[in-house]
Amino acid sequence: MTNQELQKSLEDMIKLAKERDLLEGRYNVTIEDVDIDEKIARFRYKADPADQNIYGGVHGGTTATIFDYAMGILLDALTEKYMSTIQLNIQYLKPMLADEYILECQALHVGRKVCQTIAKFIDASTGVPTAQAQASYVVVAADKAVKLQ
Repeated sequence: MTNQELQKSLEDMIKLAKERDLLEGRYNVTIEDVDIDEKIARFRYKADPADQNIYGGVHGGTTATIFDYAMGILLDALTEKYMSTIQLNIQYLKPMLADEYILECQALHVGRKVCQTIAKFIDASTGVPTAQAQASYVVVAADKAVKLQ
């Protein structure tokens, strides 16, 4: 797989989530760039007022959903298999008060049955990390097409 093929696969999955009006498709997430050799994808997330908590920051549930979504589609694209989350651990480092973030995801282990990832939200204006996560996923279908039907 090339960088261009990985980026296209991620763009297609983001588009599909929006077309199907899925929860993750409602967030303003776009692909920035990828590095197939390092198994990294960088996304841009533009916060919306509907994503905020009562204090004006991005809600922790929003952050968790976007972490899970971005790490999951990275693995889907890399493996061409349907993954399901089996563990998600998040550390909130700073209040997420900015308008835009870079979300950097990396696949650490891509196995036949279980995959592991890490990710971090970075304030796009300051470069300061605001949250980090690690997750594990299990392969539930060997054919990604099962999920797309």
